[in-house]
Amino acid sequence: MNLLLKFKQKYIILLLIIFFIVNLLFLSSFPFIHSDEAWLSGLSRTYLETGTMNYTFFDIYPTAHHTMKMVFILIQSSFIKILGYSIFSVRLISLFFSTCSLYIFYKILRHYTDDIFVIFLTTLLLSFNLQFILISHIARQEAPLIFLFLLAYYIILKDYKYNNLILASILGLGIGIHPNIFFLALSIGLIYIFKIINKEKKIIDLVKLIAFTIGYFAIYIFTTFNINGNFFPEYNSYGETLGVTNGIINKIQGFYYFYYKLFYEISGTYFLVDLKFDYLLFIITFSFFIYLAKKKKLDLKSCYSLLFLIAINIGILILGRYNQISVIFPIAFLYLSFAIFIIKLDLNKNFIYSFLILLVLFQAYNSVTFIKNIQNENYESYLNEFSIIPEDANILGNLNLEYKFKDKLFDYRNLYHLKGNKLTIEEYIKNNNIEYIVWYEEMDYYYRNAPKWNIIYGELYYYNDMKNFLITNCEIEKEFENKTYAMRIAKYVNTYPWKITIYKVKANIK
Repeated sequence: MNLLLKFKQKYIILLLIIFFIVNLLFLSSFPFIHSDEAWLSGLSRTYLETGTMNYTFFDIYPTAHHTMKMVFILIQSSFIKILGYSIFSVRLISLFFSTCSLYIFYKILRHYTDDIFVIFLTTLLLSFNLQFILISHIARQEAPLIFLFLLAYYIILKDYKYNNLILASILGLGIGIHPNIFFLALSIGLIYIFKIINKEKKIIDLVKLIAFTIGYFAIYIFTTFNINGNFFPEYNSYGETLGVTNGIINKIQGFYYFYYKLFYEISGTYFLVDLKFDYLLFIITFSFFIYLAKKKKLDLKSCYSLLFLIAINIGILILGRYNQISVIFPIAFLYLSFAIFIIKLDLNKNFIYSFLILLVLFQAYNSVTFIKNIQNENYESYLNEFSIIPEDANILGNLNLEYKFKDKLFDYRNLYHLKGNKLTIEEYIKNNNIEYIVWYEEMDYYYRNAPKWNIIYGELYYYNDMKNFLITNCEIEKEFENKTYAMRIAKYVNTYPWKITIYKVKANIK
């Protein structure tokens, strides 16, 4: 390796350092804290403190406990133990893995070219992607999974002697993070099939890969049944609520609307970013592919990223669980395909550099402008509003309060299941010794607009009983407004000063 290449590679390291430090500065403020983050970190905190996954905020809300997120729980638990329990510490995990993903992205491109400027600019382009920044800032499993996806791709390129076992081990780790590792399994399987057709691998290699992976999966299933013998019926019921068991026609319709809603930023509770640049990049990348295919300048290795992109979308269609955060998986390999195809183009280097610089500048301006225009209320200030509630008091409220009240919190999602458990509002409050109730104006909005927003907390059949209980058995302790954390519907967040009322349950009721 010559001195010039060493010097140029330092720019990549500098990029990673700058990406990490800059994102560190607004890690907790962008995006707003989602209840999924509180749920996952609460699960990790509970495991760290008790060795079980028996959290309190969901007591009668049905959950399907399993070990197929145990690796992620262990990672979160480690960060919590070292850095303390806060949204910053658990979001730091995502930023760490995203930074590592950028490095693997760079290493993959080094396999295709020595042109460090193309590598640097395309890596920079990904670092400015809004969805990539988003998953770097949320305490969910997407960032660790993207790292595993790219690592597996790199391992396929290197084609080590024990690739079958290495790739199966990556899948095994991924099973312990999130079921979306299924997308990677399909991607690797598709690559193997094409390599077998191309006589680069034998069928026995695919058989070994599947066998090793099944072995890892069996460990998770065995340990899952040790903690939850009803896992399969519970998980099937959970999957039905997410559309996993829908028919193929419904899934195809859902797949179309998945990308339609992403384009127009139509969401439920998830914060969405502007992805129009990514749709433009898809058109550019597909045009490059058509051109290179006609010129016969593509070999199988040059199409690995495209095969990943196809397999991931097939996986999204098969699962039928159109979680909008998961769009990062196809986006990552769209950017990789774009980078590889532009490397293969037989064009003037200065033209390519200029084109990439323009894309980077456009992407950077778009992302910085978008993020600057987000005016979230400060999360710590929101939590401080609840300081009038004693630390040892049980409360009923939104899951986004978990970082303050921890095991003293009972989430509103339990209430939909009162009827199934033959409980009244008053009985539930007495049984759990709930001393404070946090009422959000959003609940009134959902009730007025039912059934449109029943997806948030379920049917609010208990609404009138709850309102009556608040009037007759509670006293108002405090009222305040919050544009960000008093409303869960993403499109209404930061649009209106939604009111929050803190009620104290009268002593003779508790």
